[in-house]
Amino acid sequence: MTGEQVYYDAYMNELNVLKSRDKALEALRKERIKDHEWVIIDHIAEMSNGLVPLEEEALQSLPVRLKICQRNLQKQQDRQEA
Repeated sequence: MTGEQVYYDAYMNELNVLKSRDKALEALRKERIKDHEWVIIDHIAEMSNGLVPLEEEALQSLPVRLKICQRNLQKQQDRQEA
């Protein structure tokens, strides 16, 4: 994890613009998928949807967490030099 904006932007673009997963599900709907297979696919899609808020929170909090880690690392280095 780098905290670079480009990765956050790419995630949000996939989630809100590209929607590859949604397109894949639509393509599957045109196939002869059995009912019991749809139960599994729908369950997986629901789990994936449930991860979105957690992923967004993690990506949004990353810059702050990186600064804290950098500060702690600097403190450790300062102690070692003293």
